[in-house]
Amino acid sequence: MSLQAYRRKRDFKYSPEPPGARHKRGKALSFVVQKHAARRLHYDFRLELDGTLKSWAVPKEPGGDDGAKRLAVHVEDHPLEYAKFEGDIPKGHYGAGHVDIWDNGIWIPHGDAERGYRKGHLSFELKGKRLRGDWDLVRMRSERGKDNWLLISKGNGHAPQEAMPGMISPQLATLVDIAPEGNDWLYEVKYDGYRMVARVENGKVRIFSRNGRDWTAKFPRPVQALAKLPVKQAWLDGEMAVFEADGRTSFQLLQNALDAGNEADVRYAIFDLLFHDGLDLREQPLEERKRRLKDILGSRSGLLFYSGHIEGRGDKVWRHACEHELEGIIGKRRDAPYRERRTPDWIKLKCRRGQELVIGGYTDPRGSRSGFGALLMGVRDEEGALRYAGRVGSGFDDRNLAALAKRLGRLAQKDSPFQNAPRMKGVHWVKPELVAEVKFAGWTDDGLVRQGSFAGLREDKPAPQVKKEKPTAPDGVAGVRISHPERVLFKKPRTTKLDLARYYESVAEWILPHLEDRPLSLVRCPQGPGGKCFFQRNAHGILAHRGEFIVADTIEAVIGLVQNGVIELHTWGSRSRAPLRPDRMILDLDPDPALPWAKVAEGARLARTLLDELSLKCFLKTTGGKGLHLVVPLRTGPSWADVKLFSQRIAQHLENVIPQMFTSTVSKAARVRRIFVDYLRNQEGATAVCAYSVRAREGATVSVPLAWDELSADLKPSAFDVRTIQGRLQRLRKDPWANYAKQRQGLTKRMLARL
Repeated sequence: MSLQAYRRKRDFKYSPEPPGARHKRGKALSFVVQKHAARRLHYDFRLELDGTLKSWAVPKEPGGDDGAKRLAVHVEDHPLEYAKFEGDIPKGHYGAGHVDIWDNGIWIPHGDAERGYRKGHLSFELKGKRLRGDWDLVRMRSERGKDNWLLISKGNGHAPQEAMPGMISPQLATLVDIAPEGNDWLYEVKYDGYRMVARVENGKVRIFSRNGRDWTAKFPRPVQALAKLPVKQAWLDGEMAVFEADGRTSFQLLQNALDAGNEADVRYAIFDLLFHDGLDLREQPLEERKRRLKDILGSRSGLLFYSGHIEGRGDKVWRHACEHELEGIIGKRRDAPYRERRTPDWIKLKCRRGQELVIGGYTDPRGSRSGFGALLMGVRDEEGALRYAGRVGSGFDDRNLAALAKRLGRLAQKDSPFQNAPRMKGVHWVKPELVAEVKFAGWTDDGLVRQGSFAGLREDKPAPQVKKEKPTAPDGVAGVRISHPERVLFKKPRTTKLDLARYYESVAEWILPHLEDRPLSLVRCPQGPGGKCFFQRNAHGILAHRGEFIVADTIEAVIGLVQNGVIELHTWGSRSRAPLRPDRMILDLDPDPALPWAKVAEGARLARTLLDELSLKCFLKTTGGKGLHLVVPLRTGPSWADVKLFSQRIAQHLENVIPQMFTSTVSKAARVRRIFVDYLRNQEGATAVCAYSVRAREGATVSVPLAWDELSADLKPSAFDVRTIQGRLQRLRKDPWANYAKQRQGLTKRMLARL
């Protein structure tokens, strides 16, 4: 088959796919599997043969147990260049959607491959990163014009298994008041129960609450059912709940069942699969994880069951849920990976107002009531102080009045735990340790709950983390509404303005330490890097400022900058509280574009050796381009002139010792086949791109801190972008810059004399 069909289906003026050409057979035959998030997620299985890539579309992930069969629909040949293709095929074009390389390597045919292909039976061995062992591709009967084959794993179909995590924290949803439009979301029922993750390994089951407590002993019947699942290893995510006759869930009934030690009516609604038999699924799209989960659970409807979903139509689903007096709905982005924190990729819309509140005291009972009168509730503010949030006096029965009064008596204390303690008689204060689920009609202007009703204690939620829930807009990030969220800033990988804001939110814990109290310069590109961009140094028109400086060291401030068209964040080498006293020195290794990456890496190691000889510890990061930054943390003290002179001497020393590799001269002519050691980053007002900042260039690359042992000729800095950085962060066992803040280094005259 030629490449005519391939080219006929594509417009290469708009699609980034390679036009390609036929090639002669090489010494080794390559294969590639590409994960293709088109209208339906599938996997493109491609084998090099006769100068092209013979290609099959496989609806399910290849591999599995020995003998596993996958439908493989034969499609047009692709050029060999396609084996390296990753990116986004534009909407409206053939195969529109995102393409990633899922696996690649070489394949070894058993016998004459071309003859086997013509006869419809290929037998071969795969040597890939994921797929290995012996395989068959067998043609079946064509149906409705489709050339259907079977891809069969014959043994050792997967590469070595991944280690099973010892603990996984559940992903949490963000409260919103409007469902987003479109079919990018899957909607599930919101259960009124306890969120639990379950770990299954060789028949042994452990169940953990959202704050990591082991609750296995509380659910013996669901544990027995989980142990019988057809899995060797699994991490499952779901909700333990008690269902009423009409299908609604009741937290009060669940609480009563657990208090009485009778969990016969408790069922586990399972909605996610995070790990399965040696394969970590957290980076897989939600839709793929749910497909695998459904295969495991099947039609079970007893103690365990698969929690299904509805595609799109969020507003209609929410209205229907509320009409039937359900708790609400949960929306999840169908293509999103699993994140062990609260993210905007999962949202919740409630039908009934309510949330967790902290118990800070109680009043004396009146009339015939025993135990106590009303609970005095609170929530934490942004500074962590407990603020009084009103009284809750209904929702109790005699049993839980007595049990709760006993627990409160053990927590008695003299002083009020509230920052704004109410003035009233007959009040008893308690240590703010117990958390209650409270249903209410709404909030008053004074921040008090209206018509609060007790629903039960929340043993799974730590009191210090209870804050007032504030709905955000579907297009809001960290409480900031993003205008024109659909605006495409980067074509490859396709990244919208909303995507960029979510990226910065997702790396908040990593980027904020690098932004703390540092003045900023900004690169603003309202239409993306393909449009007009400008560099901003002053705080004019910027809300995030500290005096004359732009400072954005909270995630809300960073997202506010993105809303204002900012892509890049560049930090000063000093803090706003002491702007004339730098606390770092940067050697910016800026190579000639023609210089091979291996030479750049070698140059960085040589520069580090020099710094080591001066007893200066340095930290490494990519720039988001081809260069590298060597960052030397300093004690606050030297002047800008001191640091500039010192870094200039280092640059000149490197040039004098190894002139064929380094130059300290700014001119382009001096940089040919060499590395410019840019010491000018170390003068007042100069900046360097912040760690984890996105760069305003196609590719949406990111400046990434590295460990020195990661630096090699095989490293590809361009591989770090807004789509891949989360995978890297999840795989890291330790922050490469973990010891950065502990360094207390000075620049001495003796060091300078050695240069």
